[in-house]
Amino acid sequence: MPKPPSELELVEAVAAMDERLNPLIGYMPFEFVQCAFPQRKPLDDATRKVFLRRNNGLSLKMVAGTNEDNTNIGVPYGPKTRLALAAWCRGIKLHGKFVSMGPSMAQWLTEDLGFTSATGGKNGNKPAVGEQVRRLIHANIEVIPHTDKLRHRGGGLRIIEDWDVWWDTRRPNPTTKRPTQHSFVVFTDRFVRLVKDATPVHMETMVRLGQSALAQDIYSFLAAKLPNLEAPFKLNWIQAAIQFGNGPMPEDPAEQSGFISETKRNILTQLPKVMREYHEANVSLADDDSGLWLKRSPAHVPQRGAWELTRDRRRKTVEQRRMEAAAADRLAAGVTGRRAKQKQKGQLALFG
Repeated sequence: MPKPPSELELVEAVAAMDERLNPLIGYMPFEFVQCAFPQRKPLDDATRKVFLRRNNGLSLKMVAGTNEDNTNIGVPYGPKTRLALAAWCRGIKLHGKFVSMGPSMAQWLTEDLGFTSATGGKNGNKPAVGEQVRRLIHANIEVIPHTDKLRHRGGGLRIIEDWDVWWDTRRPNPTTKRPTQHSFVVFTDRFVRLVKDATPVHMETMVRLGQSALAQDIYSFLAAKLPNLEAPFKLNWIQAAIQFGNGPMPEDPAEQSGFISETKRNILTQLPKVMREYHEANVSLADDDSGLWLKRSPAHVPQRGAWELTRDRRRKTVEQRRMEAAAADRLAAGVTGRRAKQKQKGQLALFG
């Protein structure tokens, strides 16, 4: 296993991203921010046909597709689904409903999703992303509003109406050494309409947060919410559990309490990682520990024409963030060193 990056290395990566004038941008429709896909593979994945989440007057219902032998393909889930969706929405913004995915999966992963490399094997990103693409392609999705104020009405929302994404079965043309055909997806008109007002997100950030779908969901939510707040807003832990819990809120009161507590713990674990990326986000823990205070903040992806101003503003905080990250690394190294010494003493005691 490669050594995970230090806090200082991560801060440097964010600083480099902030300097780029043409960063890789994806988009997340707010309907999928408000009602997110499952964060992890369902325990009953082989048989689960339907996933339903309801939040603030909107429901998202996903029905899994089936194979030719009528076995269950499964509902989309996890960080790779969110990456693919953000990249597809960028393609729609640029090219309309017909989106090319390039001559190879490796190229799509690095140039469109933002991975530094494409890897195969059991734990590689190629099979992981490919599996979620397959699930997204075959799933049927309904976006169902429950008030008259919401713009989008219910009804089937098949994301893709046509596709050809079997990259690895292609053979290159011997004269050009390139595949004779690009992979592509053709999106439905209804999905294209949802993308029109989608929230921009940094694909680099989505990749760095890619060990946790919850972290990606928190980031997408803050990126959509904070720039548009007119007044401070407190997200209490019940609301947070509905928004970010891994699945719908249980109906049983005893189970609800555990669900809320678990979601709170998970949010507080992932929030510092999100705040490292979206370091201008004005988010704080309520003094009475009743939730999170959200206040209007600069957009993480600035509007066209404001990039250089944003870059200059963010430069002013780099040194402070570097010092804080270096201090966190020293603290972590001290804790690791003490644990190693305690372990060594324990091993010596066994032989003493």
